Amino acid sequence: SIADIMADFSSRGPNTTFDVLKPDLGAPGMEIYAAFADGTITEDVELAEYAFLQGTSMSSPHAAGSAALLKALHSDWSSAEIRSAMMLTAYEDVLDTDKVTPADPFDIGAGRIQLEKAGLVGLVMEEEYLSIEEGDDVKALNTPSLYNSTCVEECTWTRTFTSVADWPATYTATAPAWVTVEPAVFTIAPDATQKITITADVSDLGFGDWEFGSIAFDTTDTFQNMDPISDVHMPLAVQRS
Repeated sequence: SIADIMADFSSRGPNTTFDVLKPDLGAPGMEIYAAFADGTITEDVELAEYAFLQGTSMSSPHAAGSAALLKALHSDWSSAEIRSAMMLTAYEDVLDTDKVTPADPFDIGAGRIQLEKAGLVGLVMEEEYLSIEEGDDVKALNTPSLYNSTCVEECTWTRTFTSVADWPATYTATAPAWVTVEPAVFTIAPDATQKITITADVSDLGFGDWEFGSIAFDTTDTFQNMDPISDVHMPLAVQRS
């Protein structure tokens, strides 16, 4: 009953440096029972030193450990693909600090890491970050999130999925009424890629207003061993300018 609630000390958006959503995702970081050195040395091995700790020092090992487990499961995946697997399958139903209001992408990014879903993902996203040059449009990066702080009437993103499933799978997109996805339904073969275009119509927003959403791609297909392929989603944050 006290899980998946944002800590009041967690860093939040919006990111005002460039148009990429931050944070990416969240991980357990509050009241974590962890090893703790109190500055004394004892010869009694039964007096192990532990304490309840919180902060980035707790959540970042959860994220790093999750990435390490995915790398062990898929040794050929790049860092970008591992990151995308965690973001695309993150748990979205996190509450804000008041324990009532749903957390938005500025609070939790794509959501809380859900490793059991990430391990069964069928789509990932690759990006060569080292190819970025000064003047490039960061909104065009193939990231598992959508962000635009200067959207005039309408704005568009293009993303590319790569299939890591061992069978063909069909995905159906679901989005808010003010967002369109093309194609809305697609079937992708193993190792194939699929380009997606997402368009947000913000003409009904007030100037300077932020709007949030989630773009889901759901499937009922399975891997060859009959494990279910995870549904995926991308968070969206857009401000009318």
